[in-house]
Parts: sequence; structure tokens; C-alpha cells
Amino acid sequence: DDAFSPVALAARHAEMVPPILLMIGLGDNVIYASRVARLADAIRTGGGSVTVKAYPGIGHIGLMLGFAEPFEGNSRAADDLARFAGL
Repeated sequence: DDAFSPVALAARHAEMVPPILLMIGLGDNVIYASRVARLADAIRTGGGSVTVKAYPGIGHIGLMLGFAEPFEGNSRAADDLARFAGL
């Protein structure tokens, strides 16, 4: 049901949640950057605060692997998350 889609919910409830970080690999063929942009727009429309980080040449799995221990210290995404969280 569209009323319960992430975009619809964000537009209605974004002001009630803390700032949100959305991360997307521009090579992702599972979640497309256009969908992330649409969700970010809905969050802003709903009064929320959102930061979008996009990573060229990174796919869905590659973005997730950047948070794995073997890649510690070598992931822009992990560094961006740490900065966003104030760590």
C-alpha cells in the first residue's frame, strides 16, 4: 500500500525523528540513486533533516562491505557515518 511506503511515511513523520543519513553507491543496481533522492525530498518536505552521501563506482554490496572489519580505515562511507554520528 502506497500509504505505508517509506516516501509516504517520511513525508508525514520526518519532523519527529532525528537527522537521517542516506548513503547510496552510484553503481547500486538494487536501490537506485533516484529513489534515494525521492526519499530525501520527502523527508525534507515532512520537516526532517537529511544528508545524502553518494559514492561513485560503488555498488550495493560494496557499500555494505565498507563497514566490515577487514576494511576498517579504508571506507569513505564508514568515515562519513562516523562524522555524521559525531564520532
